[in-house]
Amino acid sequence: MALKGIDISNWQSNINLYNIEADFVIVKASEGVGWTDPSFKKLYLAAKGAGKKLGIYHFARPTGNNTAQKEVDTFLNAAKSVGAIGEAILILDWEAENKTNVAYAKAWLDAVYAATGVKPMIYMSESVTKQANWSSVVAGDYGLWVAKYRDNSTDYNYDMSNAGTRPNVAYWSGYAMWQWTSSGRLNGYSGNLDCNIFYGDAATWDTYAGAVGGEVQPSDPLAQYTDEQLAKMVIDGKFGAGEERKKALGARYEAVQAIVNQMLTNKDLVSTDLVKNYTIQFNGYTVYVGKVSKEADMRASLIGNTPGTTGDKTSSQYFSDKLLINKGYKEATAQNASTFYSWNGATYAEGLEIVQGVNHQNFDMTAVSKFNTAMAVGFPYTGGMWFGPQSEIIANYKQFYGAVTSGFGIIYGGKKNFMGSSLPRNGIFTTVSGRSILAEDDYNWYSICVYGVTGSSGLTGTQLYDLCIKISPNMTNAMCFDGGGSVFQRVNGNFNINTTRLVKNAVLMYVKEPVKPEPTPEPVVKVLEPGAKVKLLKGAWNLDSGEDFIELGETIVSNIKHKRIETEKGPVAVEFIELI
Repeated sequence: MALKGIDISNWQSNINLYNIEADFVIVKASEGVGWTDPSFKKLYLAAKGAGKKLGIYHFARPTGNNTAQKEVDTFLNAAKSVGAIGEAILILDWEAENKTNVAYAKAWLDAVYAATGVKPMIYMSESVTKQANWSSVVAGDYGLWVAKYRDNSTDYNYDMSNAGTRPNVAYWSGYAMWQWTSSGRLNGYSGNLDCNIFYGDAATWDTYAGAVGGEVQPSDPLAQYTDEQLAKMVIDGKFGAGEERKKALGARYEAVQAIVNQMLTNKDLVSTDLVKNYTIQFNGYTVYVGKVSKEADMRASLIGNTPGTTGDKTSSQYFSDKLLINKGYKEATAQNASTFYSWNGATYAEGLEIVQGVNHQNFDMTAVSKFNTAMAVGFPYTGGMWFGPQSEIIANYKQFYGAVTSGFGIIYGGKKNFMGSSLPRNGIFTTVSGRSILAEDDYNWYSICVYGVTGSSGLTGTQLYDLCIKISPNMTNAMCFDGGGSVFQRVNGNFNINTTRLVKNAVLMYVKEPVKPEPTPEPVVKVLEPGAKVKLLKGAWNLDSGEDFIELGETIVSNIKHKRIETEKGPVAVEFIELI
């Protein structure tokens, strides 16, 4: 038993499929990269509603910057939009440029199969089966839909008397379907139609569509994602690191890792969402988080009071670094950065306070010896942050635009930190600690402030450690500023926390917006239309006389009738021409 049906696209957008006799309808879904047939959804749902067996096809464009995976993504996005996977035969239409690029076609077929668990079919003309070695596609068990027209004589209601001899294909031992005309006419539609015969019954069709055995499951759980999507998942910590990541990504590791490296280093790829501002709940407190992507060109600055000033002296609204602003940087985050405090009757101040490259602290002061093993952070002139022991930051202070000590290192090198244990306020991991945190992981810098915590109540150092790990399980460095009652935080110019008490120091992160490249002129798109210059390809034959063209080469298109292209040398099927 055989089935007879049609394949359609936007060219037949006005067809009423309820009035058409067809066992099956194959609808064009997409073409190339990023293009979906505008009538796809309407035609597909109409065919489904009319009770037809279903197929969908993607018109390949293996040229320019296109890749098989990008074309697969375009096709599957369209297919999923109508629920076609598992109920329609999936087809690659292979009739445009570079028809001998078997590897490209095979990559498309393999990727669709991996993503859906359904073996797609490939469409090509009889001549294309003989122009390249298709043995790898045959070995992959991908069925063939072949096109061969005897001529363009009108065929009425699937009368195949004008179909001519059956196709003689290479490599495949047979074919599942034959498109024998592009000039078919069916009752209920006034225009030409592509007509096809499928060599199987309804159950065989369903088998090709993957419907047998219930719901179709992807054979590769990662196949539903593009390499770019996987790269973003890697950056978010989804697949671990080292051998764990290699094992998780398998054969796609190198391609995905290359994109990861590019995302983290190429400023042209900086996302427009450089700064995020959000809240989380932790131990009954609202925690405000400002996150700055390391894809950004970030410069950090410490803004302080008059050199040598002790205590809280400046309102938070006045903290600003005009030098960075004048260089085109915009404020991303600002937060208090004070570790000045009194304890057991003694007064202690920061042992390190570099503002715009100038050290404002006397390293001989009593506090320095107390803080020498404390954690500090420097802000290099070249950007970013340098976390480390205060002694290390002091030794390199000339490299820093700003730097400040924190007595309370929470995380250092990815591990719980105990620097500063010689301070009078030791044991910070078991007693009440600070409430304003500066931190980083491999992909972001963080400004973290806990609302409502005072000097006599709140979170311990251990709880602050747990908070950092909750925000990012891969947090590498984190240090806490005490701040007293002067805690404040500003993200993208909006105050999250702003106490009335004055502030001694502030850490600010500034980001320079990436320079947008000059727009490149739109590429010249070659359009197949009357007047277009084309080249006749090997195997071209005159659709009127049935004879092979003796002279190939260049000619001019005079008219287009679906797949019949009329040229100065005579009418030819579209698969035998190439746009120049």
